Formats: sequence, C-alpha cells, structure tokens
Amino acid sequence: MPIYYLNGTTLSNSTAVYADSELTICESDGYYSNGTIVRQQVNCQLLNIETCAACPDPNPPSETIYVSTVLTDCNSFCPGDAPEYLISLSIVSPKIWAALSLGDSLPLSDGWYATAATSTSTLPGNDVELYNMLNGQISDIRVCAANGQCSSQ
Repeated sequence: MPIYYLNGTTLSNSTAVYADSELTICESDGYYSNGTIVRQQVNCQLLNIETCAACPDPNPPSETIYVSTVLTDCNSFCPGDAPEYLISLSIVSPKIWAALSLGDSLPLSDGWYATAATSTSTLPGNDVELYNMLNGQISDIRVCAANGQCSSQ
C-alpha cells in the first residue's frame, strides 16, 4: 500500500497530496480518500471534500462472539462422543456471528471451535456452529446433528 503525505493534519484541511515527506513531489492527479471523505487532486491541488458512499466503514461495528476452547476434532463438541461443551470465552469480532462464512478471519489458532451468539452449550438444537480455523481463516463450518455427530450444515 502506498504512503501519502499531506501538507495539513488531515485530508480535510490539506491542500495537496505528496509522494515524499519533504512535500516536494506531488502525487498523481486522482481521487484520495481516508475512508470517510474523498477529494480529487488536479495539478497538485485538492478540490472540494466529497462524501464517500462506497468507502468501507472506517469504524465497522463489532460483536461479541462466544467461543469454546480449541479442539482437534469436530465430533468432540457433539454430545454423542463427549459431554456437552459450555461456550464461555468471548472475543470481539468485526463480523456478525450469524454471518460468519468460509474464508472469514478470526483471531483464533488453528483447530475446531464451537461458537455462538450468546454463551451457551453445544447440545443439538442450540444456536451453535462449529468452525475449523486454518491459518487464521474459517476453513469449514459444521453443526452438532441430532445423532450426536458433527455434520455439514
């Protein structure tokens, strides 16, 4: 990601965007954004501030997600092979629990986790999903089926 230098303290109060810290080389003409506003630079002059409807939210909402301890086997969470697991550890995630999907990142080590929107247990019928983390991303999603086995959704 390129580094830009401003001649003000913020994009809002600057008059130009530069390529060097000495403010001697103007950046190319184009649009520059801080995630909230966007400004067009033409001939080393920033034009009026515009709102940035398509910019990502610089302060995305976060949600508490309840997570079990890590295990190496998905079936270990399901009551058919083991006692029910209580989910009591919480983490704050930029993702909403119900919308977690394959490829999403969570700050968890590799292995299987039982997760829920609220602190709960892994008994079938509870609002729980089992996630396999691999290299910081969700690689598989399962649930505890009525037969007590880890099953695809």
